[in-house]
Amino acid sequence: RRPPNMFARSWRVVAMAAAGGGGAAAAVSSASLWPWQREEEERYTEAKPPIFNNSAREKIEGLRKDRMMAIIDFDRTISSKESVECHHMVGTSHLMPEEFLQKFTILIDNPKITGKAWWELAHGLMIEYGLTKNQLTEIVETERHCVPRPGMKDLLDLLEKEQIPVLVVSAGLQDAIERVFRKWGFRHKNTTVVSNVMIFDDEGKIKDFAEPQITSRNKRLTYERNIHYFDHHIDRNQFVIIGDSPRDADIKADIPIERGSCVTIGFN
Repeated sequence: RRPPNMFARSWRVVAMAAAGGGGAAAAVSSASLWPWQREEEERYTEAKPPIFNNSAREKIEGLRKDRMMAIIDFDRTISSKESVECHHMVGTSHLMPEEFLQKFTILIDNPKITGKAWWELAHGLMIEYGLTKNQLTEIVETERHCVPRPGMKDLLDLLEKEQIPVLVVSAGLQDAIERVFRKWGFRHKNTTVVSNVMIFDDEGKIKDFAEPQITSRNKRLTYERNIHYFDHHIDRNQFVIIGDSPRDADIKADIPIERGSCVTIGFN
């Protein structure tokens, strides 16, 4: 029979989502599956099985659905590992001026520009060339290389069903992510997106980005910058952090020890 207070099913779906994308760290072993879980596992049996360790398995099996919160990256975590990232979606779109595309290509190909400087230059180009709301909507609608990671909708559906808060933390573009979610039919009421927000003028043309901006190198500030969200969910003290990069796990560094425990899951 099903365990009375264990929420392993959702994290088996996490493991399956990871397997659908090529593997995961800190997932649960197949031997720990209950019979009612095997039915869902069969959908993702062709991919490389997840990697797990005993410490992670113990933490996952100790999760409680009334105490959990999921913190999930977007680019190549919710989207598939082959998907184009948010900034590149805009920076390579044929709907943007040729001069913009040339400058963005130089930015993409320059390994010396990283961190905050890269984001400031990328955002500056979007402002300089007057990206509009309508353009962004059309860019997302016509983009064919941004699709959900296999199994991710199952996971998000389950988290919504069990009323577990989901915070999507991304160094991408919030306005693009929200449009992508609508395109995919992802309308989960328990999900909040925190990313780089565009500020548009009355004519719908971008004029700035809201501060503070999020980069791949400052995700560790997620708790501090979103303290009102965490305070609203003060009863949630088990944080499951999911991403495709080691920097996504930096989020746990800023969560006070007394606030709760963290489980990190990495997708390949």
